[in-house]
Amino acid sequence: MRKSKVVIAQALKKIEREASKKGSQLQPETFIYAEYIMVLTTFPEDQYPCDMILEWYRFRWQIELLFKRFKQIAQLGHLPKHDDESAQA
Repeated sequence: MRKSKVVIAQALKKIEREASKKGSQLQPETFIYAEYIMVLTTFPEDQYPCDMILEWYRFRWQIELLFKRFKQIAQLGHLPKHDDESAQA
C-alpha cells in the first residue's frame, strides 16, 4: 500500500538522516521502498483487503509492545545463563 506524500517525505528525511550519521550510501531501491507499507502475508487477496490486514497488523503490534513492556517490568529480557546446556535454545 502506498503511503501519503507527507509520510513519504518524513520517511525519506529519516532514511537520509540515518545514512548520513552512519556514513553509508543509500541504494536507489531504498527510496522506492520508503514510499510503501509492506506486510507479507499468505491471506488470499480476494478475501482479505489490504486495509483489513493492516488494521490487524497494527493491533497485533500493540500486543507485541505490551509483551515487551511486561518483560521489561518483570526484568525477563536477559535471563541469566549459568551453564552451556541451559544457554542453548
